[in-house]
Formats: sequence, structure tokens, C-alpha cells
Amino acid sequence: MKVKKLISAILACVMVMTISAPQAFAAEKPQNINQAGQTEAFFDDFSGNALDTGKWLVAEKMWGGWNGGVVPENVSVSNGTLKLEGHGNLYTGDVQGCNKNLPGGIRTGAAIATRDYYASGCYEVVAKVAPVLGACSAIWTFEYEEYDKDSEEYKNYPDQTGKLAIVNHEIDIELPTANADFDTPTFRAARFNTYEMENRSKSHFQTLPEAVDDGQWHTYRFDWHTGDANEQARVDFYVDGQLLYTSYEHIPTHASRLWLGIWFPASKDSDGDGFGDTGWTGTADFDTAVFEIDSVRITPYCEAGDTVGNETYPKDGWAADSFPEDIEAERYEHIRNGDFSAGAENWTAAGGAEVSDGRGILRTGSATRTLSQPIAVQPNMTYTLKADIVSDGTRVTLGVRKANGSANTHEIYTDSGEKVLTFTTGKSCREMEVYVQVERYQDGAPAYVDNISVISGKNAPTSPGIPAPEPEPAEPPAEKPEFIVNGAFADGSSGWSLSGGTEIAEGVARLASGSNTDRMTQTVQLEKGKTYTLSADIVSCGASLQFGISDYNGRYTQLEKVVDAGGIVQLTFTTAAHIDTVKIYFQVLRYQQSNNPVLIRNVSLVEGEMGNIPEPAPEPEPAPPAGTSLLPNGDFSNGADHWRLSGSAVIESGAAVLASGSNTDRMTQTVRLQRGKTYTLIVDVAECGAELQFGVNDYNGRYTKAEQTVSEAGEYTLTFTMAQHMDNVEVYLQVLRYQGSNEPVVINAVRLTESA
Repeated sequence: MKVKKLISAILACVMVMTISAPQAFAAEKPQNINQAGQTEAFFDDFSGNALDTGKWLVAEKMWGGWNGGVVPENVSVSNGTLKLEGHGNLYTGDVQGCNKNLPGGIRTGAAIATRDYYASGCYEVVAKVAPVLGACSAIWTFEYEEYDKDSEEYKNYPDQTGKLAIVNHEIDIELPTANADFDTPTFRAARFNTYEMENRSKSHFQTLPEAVDDGQWHTYRFDWHTGDANEQARVDFYVDGQLLYTSYEHIPTHASRLWLGIWFPASKDSDGDGFGDTGWTGTADFDTAVFEIDSVRITPYCEAGDTVGNETYPKDGWAADSFPEDIEAERYEHIRNGDFSAGAENWTAAGGAEVSDGRGILRTGSATRTLSQPIAVQPNMTYTLKADIVSDGTRVTLGVRKANGSANTHEIYTDSGEKVLTFTTGKSCREMEVYVQVERYQDGAPAYVDNISVISGKNAPTSPGIPAPEPEPAEPPAEKPEFIVNGAFADGSSGWSLSGGTEIAEGVARLASGSNTDRMTQTVQLEKGKTYTLSADIVSCGASLQFGISDYNGRYTQLEKVVDAGGIVQLTFTTAAHIDTVKIYFQVLRYQQSNNPVLIRNVSLVEGEMGNIPEPAPEPEPAPPAGTSLLPNGDFSNGADHWRLSGSAVIESGAAVLASGSNTDRMTQTVRLQRGKTYTLIVDVAECGAELQFGVNDYNGRYTKAEQTVSEAGEYTLTFTMAQHMDNVEVYLQVLRYQGSNEPVVINAVRLTESA
């Protein structure tokens, strides 16, 4: 049984180091970072139930070739030990790595580092290495600085010729590895390295007395001497108390953080899948492995050779909310005029959104009403967004996003009350846009919003300067008896029976012609002998749509219409004197000439004849500003919304990724345009590993057909003119299968604008 060792008493160092850090030119130096080096001993035996974040930082970053980096999800403490988990080539779990182009979170590890900096001293770690080839179990010190070529500090390194002088003071213990005694990676060999800079380093490949992948606890230690009158500058490396090697070359002096980690070196593609998977530790053909640490002890020597560090990026590469002092500094109200006491000041109102009587008003209609405001934020930090919303069933979106619509965190609410959501900013994010909106094509009463607040931290308290009054009651909706359940499709397909390939999503029903008849039905109970009117908004009508009413298979009531164009359609009928149940149906028959879909919104069934139903005056649709994209979600800020994907095409993290393989990766979207008008399709290609085809067509290109093929990154345009009798077109992007390159194509945005 493993026994925890009690920390011994350590004499305090008598020398106190003073801070005289030079200025860093490559990045703004964050304040309150003590990099002078600790003089007190450090010890942690991981005896609690969680990592002590007062001692440790959790890393979230990448280095060392094509891998998934290290992520916080792989760090845990249990049963008195720290567990750093690594995911190999066979991993199939849910944890994703830092590399969005590496599938499934494979070759992703974990790492932590001391919050404080330490210089000369005895560093001792009791651990069990991950007993698998392909993953590196590592213990190292690290301090990193960059100096621009125009800086004074750059002149201190006359052998540097690049744009930056990069200083990395580092000491490593890494294994497994190959060496002069072993041709292939083995746990009988370890790397003992010392660095001052990348071109000022000493790597040593040491054969160990025995293999250390035996499931036993081993003690890994190095004694770091920066030198003084009594000690020569050197690093002594030990395993289980036995001195194995001493380095006298390129001995670091800067106070550094101590790191513990499991990571995946990668240098070549052994299996031909396009991803480098084999490095100097071997091939990671396993699912999950663990580097387990029992205790860590640092005993400072405080030698005269210790020097002050000035790390360029001391707060980069760590898990969100790693620095409590920064969270406290952000605990102020980021929203200006969040209670609308100054009217619409500081807010941008779009689509007819209003501010009146100290609150925002978002009415339903043919335009999306939005109130938005940009706010300054800090990178890699969690914030709480709050708002008082009043809604009587109207869908209200509250969220925060970047100015281009990406990094969108939001929730949709249909009831009243204080709404709260948290969001975490990206690694370089400095500004976000808070917004609240009611999307177009909804029926219902206006929604109201008040007391919008953003403060740092999870579930942060509302700023004292902003009161939270009682929400005002919603205005009662106009009387309108409705017999259809979920006619606006707000609850997906609830209430409807679907067959064929019929889909209902995002408030739209989609029926298309193919090898099956697409059909949607709902059975409703009415009064005998009464007259009713069925209506629906046909957003787009690529194929012929049949809709109607039947009872007992049409024995007493059977009415039907066929439409081939969009718009509001209606059908009036009278129930039989002895019938009170009918079936409403919409269908697109199979094997039609057009396979462009029919899109339906807002199905309604009310009592009365067609002429007795008041038709509200349509709200004028505001003309989009010049250059506005006509393609919904063209920046992929809402994931795959509005896009149809096939093959292995994916949309995530604000980008679409298509690759060549055994299937054609394809993404399409059908959009309604004006007949005879000219438009320009714009595609922003970030990476282009394979050939990308993109274009537009209608009716399989019978009347409108334009296409372009590209093989390099860049922004591309394609101009086309709609046929005089066509108002629907399909936009498509595809990477054909079996290409020579299987490097993916990454697309940042797709826009469609009307040409001047």
C-alpha cells in the first residue's frame, strides 16, 4: 500500500530576490505576476477531492507537432493521487482536443503547472508513468520569453537571426524514448534535457536501470543548481534515488513553473490518414492511459545564480477562469443603460425593435426585431448574462456573440421571468455583442425586455446599480380560436404525424419529392355541420404541394387544393352534420420533376368562411442594406442551422469542414430570390487541402446553373442571374470523393448578395 510522506521542515532561504524585470516587447505584460521565484518549499500530496487551484494552473494549449494538445477535462484528483489522462488513436469518447481539424479528440493529453515560479532547488515527483507507447509522460520546468528584433533585449542574443529572439529556460524528464541502446521507444530509456534557447540546449538519452512501466511508484528527481561560490551550475538527474546523469551545459537560471503532463509528440503519418500520429515515443495505438502522480516536492536552494524571469505570456494557455484576481477586476456592470432608463442610448435597434417607457419592445411580424450592444471582455473568462423578459408564448432569444455572429451562446425563452445564462470568452476575445431578439414569422403578443446585465463569474450577482423591478404583465393576445396544435411548429413536430422524408425544424416544415411521398397530418376535433378555413404560409414551393381535409377516408368530407407557388393559401370546408373529427394533411407526391423542397410555416384552422377572416395589413419588409447577405447562417454562427449536410461534412466552431474520402462531402441551402435578378455568391475559404466546387442551380440546373472549382485558400465570387420564372435556387459547396489530397477544406463564411 502506498504511504504518503509527510513534508519535512525546510529552513527558509536567507537570500531575498528583488524584481527588476525587463520590459517585454512582444506582448503586453499582465500585472500582478510574481516571477521572481519562490523561496519557500512547495509540497502537494493530492489528498483532497479536487486539484488545489491555489497551487496549480490547468493547461489548455497545443505544442510539439500534430496532436490534440492538452485539455482540462483530462485532469482529475481521486483517492489521493493526481490523474493526467491521455487519449490515443483508438479513443472514441466525448472529450475534444484543442485541434479542431483532428477528429474525435484523439492524441489529446493533460498538463498542470505550479501557479508560482521556482528557481534552483530539488524537484521530486513520485509517479507512475502512463505505461503505453505513443504518449509522453513528462516532468519539466519552463519559462518562455519573446523579444522582437527591434527591441533592446534582442541585442543580448547576437546569434539570433529571426524575427524574434525566443528564450525558453527548461529542464525535462521525458519518457519513453529510443536511444543508443534501444532502436525503438522503450521505458528503459528517458530524455534528460536542459535548455536556455532552442539553439542553446543539451539533450541526453539515458538508459535506466530497469523499465518503469511496471505499474509501481517511482521517484523522479532533478537537483537544479544555478551556481554560486559553493556550487557549480548543473542539473543532476535521479530515478529512485540513483544519480544517473549530470548536465553541465546550457543550465537555465530563470525562475520557472514546474509542469507535469502527458502529451503526444507527432512527426510522421504512419497509417496514411493525413494526420501525423507517430513520434519519438512510438505510435499511440490505445484508447486511454493515465500518468498518475502521488506527490510533488520542491525545496528551493536560493543560489546566487538564480535570475528573475519575465515571461511574455504568463496568462495564456490556461483553462478559463484560472486567475481569480482578473475575475474580481471584471466584477463591474459591462452593459450601459441596461435598464433603458436613458431610452435607446447605447443600444442598436434593428428590424423595428423599440424602446419605450423604460423597456425594450420586440413585436412579432415579418421582420426579426433585435436590440444589441457591444461590450468589452477579457479572454478566457466566464461571464453571467441576465435579463428580465416578459413573454406570453413568443419565442425570445437572449444571447451573446462576436460581431461576425460566431461564438454564439444563447437561449430561447417563451415565458416571463429573470433569465440567466453564462458564457466563456475565447483565448483572444476582447469584445462581444449582447443581443435579445424576436425572430420573424411568429404569431403572438409583443415581448418585453428590461434590466440587462453582464458581470464576470458564474451566476454573478446583478450589479447594485441596476434594480430588478417586477416584470410587467404581457398584453393579452387578441381572441382567435385556433384548432390546430403547434401550427407554428414552435415545438418541432409535436402534434403532427410525419411520413416519407418530411422534417420539421426551426419553425419550418420541409417536404420534398423523392422515392417516397412526403406527408404531414393532424387529426382535429371540430363541431358538426360548422364551416372552417384552413390556411398556411408557403415560404417556398419547389415542387407541387397538395393540401386538404378528409374524414373517414373522404366518405363525407373531402376537399383538396394543389399549389405551385409560395404565399398564403386557404381552403374553406364544412363538416358533415354527423361528423366532428377531420384529418388535415399536406403532401408532396413522389417522383416529381423538381426535387426542390416545399417549405411551410404557420398552419392555422379557424371557424368561419374565407371572406370572414380579417386579413391583417402586411408589414413592409425592410430592404436589406447594400451588401447584406441573403443567405441565413452564412457565417455558421448557429452551427448547421439552414444547411443540409451529406457525406462527412461538419459545421462546428464557426466553420464548415469538407474533406475527400469515400463519400462526397456536400452542404446545400435553398434560398428564395427574385426572378430575373442578378446575384453574387461569395465564399471565404480558410484552408483548401482538396479541390472545392461551389455553385448554384435550380431544378437540377435546368434553368440556372453556375459553378466554380478552386484549390487554394482565398475569397471567391460567382455571379449568376435568376431565370424569369424561377424564385428558388440551391446554393451548394462540395468536395468530391477520392481526390489525391485528403487534407480538409475549411470554409469561414458563405454570403449571397444582390448585384448592383
